[in-house]
Amino acid sequence: MAYELNVINQMVRANPRSFVEKCEAEYESRIRLAADLIVQNREKSPLVLLSGPSASGKTTTSQKIEFEIRKRGIMTHAVGMDNYFKTIDPATAPRTPEGEIDFESPECVDFDLMKEHFDRFMSGTPVAIPRYNFANQQRERTPAMIRYPTGNDIVIVEGIHALGDRAVNAFPDAYRVYISTASDITRDGDEFFYHARMRLVRRLVRDHLFRGASAKYTLELWDNVRRGEILHIRPNKSRANFTFDSSFPYELCVMKNYLMKLFENEPQEVKNMENAAELIRDLELFESVDSVLVPPESLLREFIGGGVYEY
Repeated sequence: MAYELNVINQMVRANPRSFVEKCEAEYESRIRLAADLIVQNREKSPLVLLSGPSASGKTTTSQKIEFEIRKRGIMTHAVGMDNYFKTIDPATAPRTPEGEIDFESPECVDFDLMKEHFDRFMSGTPVAIPRYNFANQQRERTPAMIRYPTGNDIVIVEGIHALGDRAVNAFPDAYRVYISTASDITRDGDEFFYHARMRLVRRLVRDHLFRGASAKYTLELWDNVRRGEILHIRPNKSRANFTFDSSFPYELCVMKNYLMKLFENEPQEVKNMENAAELIRDLELFESVDSVLVPPESLLREFIGGGVYEY
């Protein structure tokens, strides 16, 4: 699927609020459908594996699905696979071709511990799901996750490697969901803004606002992030029972406001970096939409803040 730049701009000029609401409503309808299918599968397996590349909106989508399932009277638990990251040992950690620690590698995840925990949980044993502290690269203990007396709980495990070999082999009957931006933007019928660049925009904004990262830092990481996606994430898309296109036709009209402001404070050398220069040039062609029109429950709030979900 593709969105046409001229149509996007026409919709924004005509009625930006209506345009945003229409886009959000379409995504909400997919959330409801996914929740229905997951509930139907729960007798086969109460586990959901949700995967997708960086900045695809996995966290918000998993919480939205949780909310929809709970509306159906079924209790849910959300678990981030990142919390099963191993304590990094520089001597044995996987490395990128450049020699840096490869945090995109599935070898960073302790799948054995994850399987042990979920087997125990499903048998009714309380389990203390770890929390990974990325600042010191150590796992920390948390209060135990306890199964509800009804025994019909659904557990949603979200992470970039949730559809990889180790996870799928450990939980073969789990319902599998894949999410990513999947729609390009065309200009007069020609490819203009490739869908992966939407995720780069999201990550630049989020990492600056909430992780203290400069544009230069995020741009320099991007090649390895994309390499990890191509090697470890995208090939698993075909394993999904349900796929989400997490792109919104209006989103770059909102995100441009944040990104342009971010680049204003970056050195000229950063603005001249190939990715940065192209983004600045292309985003200038989008009409602007005020972020106040973005609903607090929108997936985009994961990247710009002001949302109702916890991250």
